[in-house]
Amino acid sequence: MKDFFNIDELKKSLASGMIIGLCCEVYKNCENTYVGAFLFGVGLVTICMCGLNLFTGKVGSSNDVLFLIRVFVMNAVGMLIMKYTFYYSNPLSLGVGCGMLMQIGVVAYKKNLPYVTIMCIAAFLLGGFAHCIAKIYYPITIQYPLIVLGNII
Repeated sequence: MKDFFNIDELKKSLASGMIIGLCCEVYKNCENTYVGAFLFGVGLVTICMCGLNLFTGKVGSSNDVLFLIRVFVMNAVGMLIMKYTFYYSNPLSLGVGCGMLMQIGVVAYKKNLPYVTIMCIAAFLLGGFAHCIAKIYYPITIQYPLIVLGNII
């Protein structure tokens, strides 16, 4: 029973679903589908870079059916979390998206993958996300604290 609820495995699978959901939002918001498709690559690079569990990356190399079911379910849960996080596209959710991409970009840089860092910057800009420091350049609105909170989350 303990193996069935391996928390580390579940977190790695949930995170993968959330990252793919984030990249779906970037792709959806890019006017140019080629650019969106390129930036979607941030998702798989991040999953590989961080050793996370993505169903489509594990199904060809594992015979453990229960493991694959757990990965699939947690990927789907992560995807749904992100879908509903961005559903209303409010300042808080736009801050969350940017914060995720900036964290991925920093980790990539520390792993000597600066091209991924650049992709993350392009993804946050073209995906329409909100960066609390960059927003200071523009007129700050009453919604600014929500952007800051989203970047923190």
